[in-house]
Amino acid sequence: EIALKRCDELRQQLLRVGSTLPRWNGRSPTEDNKLLWWFLRDRRLDVNEAAAKLLDCLRWRSAFRVDYLGPELFSREMRSRKAYLHQHRDIVGRPALVVIAQRHNLMERRLEQSCQMCAWFLEQTLDRLATEDPREVNGVENPDVEQAIGIIDLQNFSALQADLEFATFLVQALHNYYPGRFAR
Repeated sequence: EIALKRCDELRQQLLRVGSTLPRWNGRSPTEDNKLLWWFLRDRRLDVNEAAAKLLDCLRWRSAFRVDYLGPELFSREMRSRKAYLHQHRDIVGRPALVVIAQRHNLMERRLEQSCQMCAWFLEQTLDRLATEDPREVNGVENPDVEQAIGIIDLQNFSALQADLEFATFLVQALHNYYPGRFAR
């Protein structure tokens, strides 16, 4: 019951934003209890913190045009085969996003395209995850997989792959916009 109460409180805060509230995958985030619950759990059920973080995420998604990303926008990056979603899950059922650092070249990359590809892969991974429904919270651990695992192959890593601008984007995206979705 506390889960639904907190979701309703968060929904009311978001509704105060009005018509400028950005959408999540084409829908109002206020219609998605699972999304609200995801951000509430990340912020330890603090409604104000969850609202701030979710609004920041929604504004980033809108500005970065996450809903419109596709491989055609970063085909050069895709051809490098530096990242892929593994066809199999790990032993506990998590989807695996694999990155081969050696294939990233700081001198040849275009930062915007690298970041777009990264966000697209994060979205593809998110699509493979379950999100707990607050109506089903009952103190029993949820058997559905809510986190993915990132595997970064650092074999033959050199200064040529040490891309601090891209690494900053990735860390910010994971922390701010995909909280708790990748296992530690």
